[in-house]
Amino acid sequence: MRQHVRRAQPSAAFPFLSLLGLLLLLAPVFRGGNRPLPLLGLELLALGLVVLMVLYRHNPWSVLGRWERLAVGLLVAIPVISLLPLPMAWWGALPGRAIYQEALGLFGAQTGWHSLTVVPFASQASALALLPPLAVFLATLVCGDEDRKRLIYLFLAIAAVEAVLGLSQYGSREEFLLFGMDPGNNAKGTYPNYNHFAGLFEMAIPLAAALFAANFGHKAQQHRRYHRRGLRAIFAKLGETRINIAFLFIALFMLFGLAAVFSRSRTGIALLILSVLLLTLAFAPRLGGKQTLRTAAGLVTLLAGLSLAVGLVPVLQRFADQDPLADARWSIASATLEGVGAFFPLGAGVGTYPEVFRSFHPGDVPKFVNNAHNDYLEWLFEGGLLAGIVILLGLAVYVRRVLFVLQGDQWRQDQYIKIGAAIGLLLILLHSFVDYNLHIPANAIYFAFLAGLLFAHREHWTDGKRAETQQEEKPQSTPQTASVPARQAAPLPPSNLPDNVPNPFAL
Repeated sequence: MRQHVRRAQPSAAFPFLSLLGLLLLLAPVFRGGNRPLPLLGLELLALGLVVLMVLYRHNPWSVLGRWERLAVGLLVAIPVISLLPLPMAWWGALPGRAIYQEALGLFGAQTGWHSLTVVPFASQASALALLPPLAVFLATLVCGDEDRKRLIYLFLAIAAVEAVLGLSQYGSREEFLLFGMDPGNNAKGTYPNYNHFAGLFEMAIPLAAALFAANFGHKAQQHRRYHRRGLRAIFAKLGETRINIAFLFIALFMLFGLAAVFSRSRTGIALLILSVLLLTLAFAPRLGGKQTLRTAAGLVTLLAGLSLAVGLVPVLQRFADQDPLADARWSIASATLEGVGAFFPLGAGVGTYPEVFRSFHPGDVPKFVNNAHNDYLEWLFEGGLLAGIVILLGLAVYVRRVLFVLQGDQWRQDQYIKIGAAIGLLLILLHSFVDYNLHIPANAIYFAFLAGLLFAHREHWTDGKRAETQQEEKPQSTPQTASVPARQAAPLPPSNLPDNVPNPFAL
């Protein structure tokens, strides 16, 4: 089997790393990037990042396997196909487009060419909006290990600022804390929607927990002061410097958890509970077994106590006041499925949902619908069969990668980070069943960043055995021993002993 060995990746050039960090930093500053002007700024930064990637000759494709390349290639192909020009007669014969051809005929546009999409300008805007997350994903792949850690710290710092701001907004009427947004009993930071604010912490919480596990438990695998697991082994390491850093990540974990709770997002709170369960199952066996389960339970209890002290009752009241089954999302989802069938298998075109969905708008929804509140249904509505293939292929690639990273009893430090990123990706993908987090530029960028962390540092299989291509440092030359001629037996000293007494110098 051919073996692909990844070359050593030195530290990224300062302009490249700075531009990537700036893109992460500015993503949520103004309404989560979900406005034309801030989105344009993010797209320009992403374009500059791509240019630097070419100038520095970074090759992210060498890190990805063939299935990952196929998934990314098909993802890019969807908006490109939507913009392919077709003769008007052919275009009108496609599923769901006859009514639009008749409308264009009223303006004398029955001849000529038309893009495959129903609304070309919307598809062009969506194609450009794909550039920032795609650039972040590819740029994260080519960064070195230390550079990726710096970016993780930056991401956690951004989430911490958002959390403090959101908690300050809860129940506040101060205009300078709301940035011109409507006041409410929700924590939402710089995001216009509390669900998307909660989505940020669904990605940040697992990374904070992973860094805690990496700093607190990594040395325990290499040398244990006590042979038994449990609290004795944990307290034995309290004097180490890494422990102080580890508890900093625990503090971030608690802060992010509080911010998610006070977002009052029902799905966000439910996924917070799920994240604690998944993180405990992933990291507890490597941090002290059953004792760590008790520690996790203690952290959850402490988080609940802090929430009650601040005022959790109004948050929980939202679960009692509103029946999820009576939510308008179900009517929107049913109408969206009707649209999927009308435009299948080509879809209406990327970015066309707000305009095209008006033909399928349910009568029991009084407000204008600009998103399906289900990313998967919206992608099927816009991208058709090809979007469904990308979703399934992406899920298969994700599961395959996670199973690969989970292997081995002795985890390296980067494996903790990868598992944290994988759990963060899973949480946001689950949230996408009832919301549109991945249509918000900031969360889409952070999703791409976590995906880059998961798929970076490629490992491979050789002859049926796992061979890990770790980042090379400096080649260590192994001293080769010169060939030594065979030693000749030294002559024995003379002995005056009788013949029947053995010579004591003989071996």
